[in-house]
Amino acid sequence: MAKKKGGIKIASRFPKDLRAQVGLGTLIIFIAMILVAAVAAGTLMRTSGTLEFKARTTGEMATKEVATNLKVIEIAGYAGDGGVQQQNITKLIITVSLAPGSSDVAYEDIIMSYHSNATYIRGIRYNANIGANENSTSSANGVADFGIVPLNTVTDDTNLERNEIVELHFWIEDGNGNHPLTPNSEFFITLMPVGSTPLEYGRVVPSAIKTLYIRKWA
Repeated sequence: MAKKKGGIKIASRFPKDLRAQVGLGTLIIFIAMILVAAVAAGTLMRTSGTLEFKARTTGEMATKEVATNLKVIEIAGYAGDGGVQQQNITKLIITVSLAPGSSDVAYEDIIMSYHSNATYIRGIRYNANIGANENSTSSANGVADFGIVPLNTVTDDTNLERNEIVELHFWIEDGNGNHPLTPNSEFFITLMPVGSTPLEYGRVVPSAIKTLYIRKWA
């Protein structure tokens, strides 16, 4: 707005609609905007950190599940009681190694289950008290567990490592008694290292058991 000075109109330095707003209210609004931006930035940083952690954990779990696994080389049956041949299979001997590319597997992380007809035994775990001197003629102990007999070892510990081969000796029994396999019966075993994909193997017992060890199934 022009002002008169000595009869002469003098224009204002700035138009009215371009003048800055100053004062306490403007300062409060400015500080509030800064605080809101800081809170938003902090929230985004925390969220991105959480998502990164979850993504890394999920990737590690997926890699372990795919990479960690066992390979069954052979399943043999033992038809004996104290070294005397019987007409039923009383024990399974499962020879295993690591699958190609697999990481090491602790013996105690191997879980096995067994199924044949009406018999289902789950949660079969490694029993360290059996020891490496376990053999086919050892006595059963009335517990659903298995012992491990190393065949080829790299290090003397309780982990299955690359280039190692071991036998899992499982008496077919649980807390309710023995469950021997009769001729012509079918059975399934499932091996699952903790956190990996389970593997199932099935066999059929021959119609006549003529040897102490069964390696050729029906």
